[in-house]
Amino acid sequence: MFSKINKYISLDPDVENEKHIQSGQSVISFHDSVNVNCWWASVTNTIYCDNFIHRWTEQPAIAQTTNNDTVRVDAGGGNATAPLTVYIPQNITIEAGQTINWINPTTVGEPHSVTFLRESSLFPPFVVPFAVPSTTEFRALLPNSNVEPLVVPNSAGANNETEKTVIMNNGRVFNPLVIDSTGQNVTYLPLNAHYLMDGTETYINSGWIWPEGQVFPGAPPITSFTVTFEEPATYPYICTVHPWMTGTVEVT
Repeated sequence: MFSKINKYISLDPDVENEKHIQSGQSVISFHDSVNVNCWWASVTNTIYCDNFIHRWTEQPAIAQTTNNDTVRVDAGGGNATAPLTVYIPQNITIEAGQTINWINPTTVGEPHSVTFLRESSLFPPFVVPFAVPSTTEFRALLPNSNVEPLVVPNSAGANNETEKTVIMNNGRVFNPLVIDSTGQNVTYLPLNAHYLMDGTETYINSGWIWPEGQVFPGAPPITSFTVTFEEPATYPYICTVHPWMTGTVEVT
């Protein structure tokens, strides 16, 4: 069971079979027969454990500041037993000119994204059908791999003699990029980008952010995303991998 405490300290989530978290004279304790991995998210006053979450809300969330202008936000967290689909902190207030750096502290290869959408219709599907000439041949670049392209029947009205339909990954999901205010011009960002946001963009995407050392083979090696916010406004964002995972940046 939990004992409520008024002050907390962080516990490394990599430490296995911890039975307590100690802070000053107070202890959060667990039943002796239970072995759990637990850690405390200071920015949300939350204890995360393998099978449950316990939160106190009396104290306001305080973001972790890495320097005077940059604030860290965790995209996800947890471990193989209980990976988290939440931004920590979920809602944050900063001043114009400040920067937020998102990282993924999960201990297993569970990706997340930081994606700003002006409207819901811009939510990107993971895979998309493309029409290619029927004579197109695909050659796998992975030797001795168990792969082949996914070719599906053409849609009604397509010319079956000249084209075929192939299902492909959507590059606008996996790559860091920005679409401008017109919705027409796409700028691809470097991996682990630091982007200066003016608020007119229709779409900003981090790509899939992986934990350090957990990047899936063949995936873009993205482990962070950084945005400097120039203009006061409220900026909601979402994880395209877990669409229920949302956050908000309030810039004053």
